Amino acid sequence: MDENKGKRADSPRKGAKLNVLDLIIIIFFVFVAAIAVLLTIQGVEEAASSGKKVRISYTVVIKDIDDTVYKNVFESANPSDNTYKVEVGQTVTDILTGAKLGSVEKLPESVPYYDFVLGTDESGAYTAVKHQYTDRHNVIITITAEANYTEGKGYTVDGQRIAVGRELNLRISGFSEVGVCDTINVQSES
Repeated sequence: MDENKGKRADSPRKGAKLNVLDLIIIIFFVFVAAIAVLLTIQGVEEAASSGKKVRISYTVVIKDIDDTVYKNVFESANPSDNTYKVEVGQTVTDILTGAKLGSVEKLPESVPYYDFVLGTDESGAYTAVKHQYTDRHNVIITITAEANYTEGKGYTVDGQRIAVGRELNLRISGFSEVGVCDTINVQSES
């Protein structure tokens, strides 16, 4: 019988020695496993105490709405055709996720749309002139919702974070647009 049968003849290793590379790989996997365990524990703790329930009212500003769209969606020139008119109580959803972000609390407000136009003065120096567009609108929509508040994370409504300055993809009664959260007010705490 051959004594080397079953043994690899081309193996440079004799015995079970660990080299530096093996040790680094083992430490890496232990480190990754430890982080995974910590994140899982943290996630379970957050799910168990998902924060306090609050009722919030927040405003979203939609900028630069064309006059025709504004009249059709927010003013409804024909009262018998309210298909896309935004009204109090309508559900507001996220275009991308379908999350329910709350309901319209009060009729949307229109504020003038301003932009800065580059011009020159008498000496030829460039100046920025504030220009108001009469055929464009900034629309402010006030939304109410039941939210979770978590310290350090803020408000979430149906899994969507609501924060001042955050863009929201809104859909209201067939009208879809991106707006920016402008204010948040707590109405009541549960």
